[in-house]
Amino acid sequence: MATTKVRGEVVDFNPGNPDYILDSTNAVTVINAGGNQYNFNGVYGKFGAKIGTITLTGVPSSHPFALINNGKTSQISYTGTVDEGTAVGPDGNTYTFYSGTVTLTVSADFGIISYYCKIHGYMGGQDNLVYTYSDSGLKMPSGTDVREGADTTGKIRNNTSDSSEASQSCMEYYNGTEWKTLTNTPPPQLNYVIIAGGGTGGRSGTTTNAFYPSGGGGAGGFRTTFGTTSGGGCSAESTINLEANTFTVTIGAGGNPGSASATGYGSGGSDSTLAYASTTVTTVGGGGGNGPQWGNSDGGSGGGGGGGVYQSPGSGTACQGYGAGSMSSSWCGSYTGAGGGGAGGTNSQANGGPGISNSITGAAVDYAGGGGGGTMANTTSCHGTGGTGGGGTGGYGTGTYSGVAGTDGTVNTGSGGGGSGNYAINGAICGAGGSGLVILRLPTASYTGTVTGSPTVTTDGTDTIMKFTGSGTYVQT
Repeated sequence: MATTKVRGEVVDFNPGNPDYILDSTNAVTVINAGGNQYNFNGVYGKFGAKIGTITLTGVPSSHPFALINNGKTSQISYTGTVDEGTAVGPDGNTYTFYSGTVTLTVSADFGIISYYCKIHGYMGGQDNLVYTYSDSGLKMPSGTDVREGADTTGKIRNNTSDSSEASQSCMEYYNGTEWKTLTNTPPPQLNYVIIAGGGTGGRSGTTTNAFYPSGGGGAGGFRTTFGTTSGGGCSAESTINLEANTFTVTIGAGGNPGSASATGYGSGGSDSTLAYASTTVTTVGGGGGNGPQWGNSDGGSGGGGGGGVYQSPGSGTACQGYGAGSMSSSWCGSYTGAGGGGAGGTNSQANGGPGISNSITGAAVDYAGGGGGGTMANTTSCHGTGGTGGGGTGGYGTGTYSGVAGTDGTVNTGSGGGGSGNYAINGAICGAGGSGLVILRLPTASYTGTVTGSPTVTTDGTDTIMKFTGSGTYVQT
């Protein structure tokens, strides 16, 4: 097997460039060309060696071989099958010489070294073995001073006297004052939690059906890059590369119960957004609960539109929240509305769907629970409870055409409000949806402190957290 030829007979602008690359196995011969000379695989020139094991076979006992590697044994070492004893090398250090099969082990960049015969000296080996990173391609000048012209801001160079992970050189740039290394470290990352406003529960009506109960409101959509889980059972999303941008936060309002209406359908929550550069991340407001109907009402969806009549539960928005399910007619022996869907799951009969726990602030907090459905029954044991994360509780009856209103979803959780119970015409109404929330988390070392909207700013370990309960901006420079 011949060694690999890497360049022809051209002017050698850099004497460190090899003519040949040693193979993994190389046959050694000795010729007399005005003096004894080691040849490898039948050729002679400047030889390159890559990281790994290199075997030299057939080293004659009349020409025992050694590497002159004092001070570089951790970069390149050698051993052999036949120990021919020691001798002082040309640098004044003692070396062991071998014949037969000699094995070279290259572990790192050794630069340029010599090889030597115990009896006949260099035999062509003086400064004749050079470290080589690649078999072919452009050979960059070594050192830090081989560059054209004066140092100017923005100039780059390849520093082959330094190394970085998985590379035997480093790219550098001149910042106007000094040369700095271009690293392959990824840019700092921005994490977020974005929650839309929750929907209201179903409202009381203005018709003779007003006393029938309504469904709970759906939770606002939930999207996050932090942790493992986003809304609707999806995995967390990808973080944002933190570059110079203005990050604009819009907080969605929770649904407003408003006045009683003939239909009694609840109001949906508003969207929350995080906008930067040409990208906008949007979470969808939770759906309102169904109004009073003759029968069981179904709740609004988690992150979806308003619920239809009780036969058609509201659906959730993919990767943001769960839709609502129907109610069993046997629930508590009385008419009861279905709970609204949550970010973490669908409703369980009259109870609102669960929210999601997230620790982006440094502590685990539940968000975006569905609102509970209201009941006609004159008992608190039959109305729906709100889902974990702040969902409102459904209303219940206290007598003919009277009752207790559903409760509001917790503010800045995106939770749904509770549905109305057994109300008089134009009587008490449902619970409001909880307003949305946006939380941003980034390395403190990258935090600029340039904000509007007065977010609550805290730290957790090496990170800074901005909690926006109202719309605002963060400027990254």
